[in-house]
Amino acid sequence: MSKAYVYDWRWKLKSSPEDLWAYAADTHHLNLVTGMPKIVFTEVLQSDGSVRRYAHAPIYSWLSLDWEEIPFDWVKPLRHSVKRVFSTRLFPIKWLQNVFNFYPQDDGGTELQFELTLAPNGLLGGMLIPGIAKGVHTSFERAFQQIDGYVQNQVERPFETEVISIKASNFERFQTLMQELRATGHDEALLALFEQHLRHSAVEDLTRMRPFAFARKWNADRIETLSLFLHGASIGLLDLSWDILCPECRGAKYQTGSLGDLPTTVHCPSCNIDYESYFDRSVEATFSINPEIAPATRTDYCIGGPHSAPHVLVQQVLQPGEKRTATFPLKPGHYRLRAPRLGGADVRTPAAVLTPLPGQPWITASSDYITADLDVRITGEDVWISTGKLRSGEVTLNMSNETGGQQILIFEDGEWSEQIATAADVTAIQAFRKLFSSEALRPGYTVGIQNMVVLFSDLKDSTALYQLVGDAAAFGTVIDHFGILRRVIADNRGGIVKTIGDSVMAVFRDPLDGMHAALEMIERIDDYNANFDGQPLTLKVGLHQGPCIAVNLNDRLDYFGSTVNIAARLEGQSRGDDVVTSLEIINVPAVTRFLDSSSLQIERFETLLKGFEGNHRLYRIRFHAKAGELSVDDAWVDVTG
Repeated sequence: MSKAYVYDWRWKLKSSPEDLWAYAADTHHLNLVTGMPKIVFTEVLQSDGSVRRYAHAPIYSWLSLDWEEIPFDWVKPLRHSVKRVFSTRLFPIKWLQNVFNFYPQDDGGTELQFELTLAPNGLLGGMLIPGIAKGVHTSFERAFQQIDGYVQNQVERPFETEVISIKASNFERFQTLMQELRATGHDEALLALFEQHLRHSAVEDLTRMRPFAFARKWNADRIETLSLFLHGASIGLLDLSWDILCPECRGAKYQTGSLGDLPTTVHCPSCNIDYESYFDRSVEATFSINPEIAPATRTDYCIGGPHSAPHVLVQQVLQPGEKRTATFPLKPGHYRLRAPRLGGADVRTPAAVLTPLPGQPWITASSDYITADLDVRITGEDVWISTGKLRSGEVTLNMSNETGGQQILIFEDGEWSEQIATAADVTAIQAFRKLFSSEALRPGYTVGIQNMVVLFSDLKDSTALYQLVGDAAAFGTVIDHFGILRRVIADNRGGIVKTIGDSVMAVFRDPLDGMHAALEMIERIDDYNANFDGQPLTLKVGLHQGPCIAVNLNDRLDYFGSTVNIAARLEGQSRGDDVVTSLEIINVPAVTRFLDSSSLQIERFETLLKGFEGNHRLYRIRFHAKAGELSVDDAWVDVTG
């Protein structure tokens, strides 16, 4: 049996492990820039519930690489490794293993260790391996120095990959569309960053673009950035697609160009689960450059590394009876443990996104807790943990596989990524409803939304207004009021779902945005009255939040459910020039802080709502005097009570 060749290379880098991790653990790009060919992956479900991943990479017309990729191990941001077992007879390597260790240094930098183990395939393999290793060393050293230089703001890009090339025949169209986009009134600085990205980025960075990720990178407003991407898609500069994310691995397992083509359920072969589409969790809007501008397709060079599951802090492959310890930094938050192979080969269906299945305990990390050690035992049917409360900071995970088979233990962040622009986020803003008014679900199809903020408004005594000033004058005034409300709702990151007579139904994703909009609507109507000689308008507003369902109604995206019905009932409780809202809105910390710092008058009351059982605690919010003349009022109530 031929001996394996082990190489141990180390580099001193200026950046910390935390700053390097997002790039140095990006095995997709590392494989690309270090010469790995394009790969086609196949996942095969086994009888014990495990999934074996096979790779096929054509090199020449007469030669291709085929291997089984053993699941990655990693501890973020300190270590990752992978083993590949080759089946290509002519390939000089029987198997290889890459291990990367990130050792923090006292000066804030990192000592990066790359340990490469190569098992030769016969005598010829043993002769060729030293030359192969030399090439690997050179290419990885170059890659890591590039990454370190990027983190240190010394180079423009973390990877030397192919940059997009817009052909001369398409460039005129690109410039025309950019000029059209500028005419929409977006911020010039944001437009400049947007154009720079489209013209000078790597090819793969122009596919599945996430607007919220760019907003963070560019230090820009999230909704303004999303609106810019939507405008780009509406004029043909970008393509909008809807990705259905798996609730466990969070990979995009289904993609469609239209909401009307959303499936009821999707199967994830990696996790062996069937899951539903949730508007505010699993349906994500992503953007790619239009192929008529420039061809840009994403090709896989790796799919199982830490880059493909950034929410996973620890993934460990444990052999039967194996015990292992991992120490890593942990921020305050909620985390989940999973041992996916305990589920067996039967296809599973999570009850809801991020709802734990059996054998998936949850952990809370906080500076208030004492324990920094967590013992985890994987038994035949469950994952046993010593505590559900960990002290944030450096923690130690003591793992034990007490089953007769190989297990994978996953420790993951329980919070959904803020970089995901969900379908609920996108469809709630006015820009989407204006630019993509024809985008709707297919008839009869419904999709759940775990939380949406719903606002209803109506004009008080509008019937008397028509009788007093006549139909034509009253109608003109009502149209003016619709224009005011539309601008206020759009400015506060919301969108109008529909108008019914003199009423408006609008939706928001953020309760504070909904509260700001509700109060500003009253202010703007008051301003309108001050400059209008006719009969003054009085606005009634109701605001509520909760779960609902999205449906297709008259070829338009609409919302139904108890949350919507309660919001409509709250508007009916308004007396005019006030906002009636619910405990669900008031209890949101950001709303509480806003109201507590304002001079608004808040009256708490209880009442019955038609069609709903029991008394409902409601809050009437109004300006003390006329809008804009705010003062502290003795009628203030403790909104947290």
